[in-house]
Amino acid sequence: MELAAPARRRFAEAAGRDAVVEVLYPVDSLYDEVAGALTLTPTAADGLIRFATELTRRLPATYAALAAGDIDYAKTRTIWHATDQVDEKLTSTVEAKVPPKAPEQTTGQIRAKIRRLIKEVISPRSC
Repeated sequence: MELAAPARRRFAEAAGRDAVVEVLYPVDSLYDEVAGALTLTPTAADGLIRFATELTRRLPATYAALAAGDIDYAKTRTIWHATDQVDEKLTSTVEAKVPPKAPEQTTGQIRAKIRRLIKEVISPRSC
């Protein structure tokens, strides 16, 4: 797929409407370009871009473990998903304890460990 095709399609659609101004956002182009390059839908590309962005910002140790080949995509995604609704401070606490042992663990073990860690931090007396 040619990467400029989605932009041309948007311009053509805008020309067919009575719009006075058509605003094209660069981020939309990014989704289209990633989707075209990887033969994905723009929605799937959006998900991958969100995952990569959050991984590098919120989970730098997990990203480093993935980049070094210490953990695979499935384990990385498990850590990301399990900490998705957790605040930054708690995420940092969890991340400091999970990636070091993650290479030897299954995704189920990683998920269970993250749940335990979150419970311990939120209500330490009940654990």
